[in-house]
Amino acid sequence: MIKSPVYEIEDLCGEVSKDLSTGTNMPSCRGQDEAEYVVKRETPVSKINCQEVVNIFAEARAIRGHELTVRKMIGAEVLGITACPAPRK
Repeated sequence: MIKSPVYEIEDLCGEVSKDLSTGTNMPSCRGQDEAEYVVKRETPVSKINCQEVVNIFAEARAIRGHELTVRKMIGAEVLGITACPAPRK
């Protein structure tokens, strides 16, 4: 049971994995989560304010050794376009 507020998704996963490992003999426990995050931005040319939705995900693994170690991972899935410059004719 998580008793204090958690403000970051990777910390929440870490607390879940530690809580799962309490009272077990398992060598490791994993907590994972995903969410949508809204980013406010401005369009580059027209300077219009808009919002963009980014998918974020996190995972944490509590590993039992001499002491309990928690490893965290966080990532984002975004849509992007890349273009290479082409010479003008």
